[in-house]
Amino acid sequence: MAELTAQGLTCAEAGAVLGLSGRTVEVYRAHAMIKLKARNAAHLAALLNMETLAALDARIEKLELQVDRLMGLIEKQGA
Repeated sequence: MAELTAQGLTCAEAGAVLGLSGRTVEVYRAHAMIKLKARNAAHLAALLNMETLAALDARIEKLELQVDRLMGLIEKQGA
């Protein structure tokens, strides 16, 4: 639901995608708005996109560390 909201889908559209009623999605969205202190649906979408970007940044950082470790192993084997 969060991803669909972040993409800007209405509650009815998100419900159709998820196989839920639009009202159910509306309730979930309302709870998310309270938890994240979002002023409106557009603000919620922006907050969710920010969280997604932060999660991606963390994942990229982990992958960069793994690449560095692997490159170190490759250099050791080549020496």
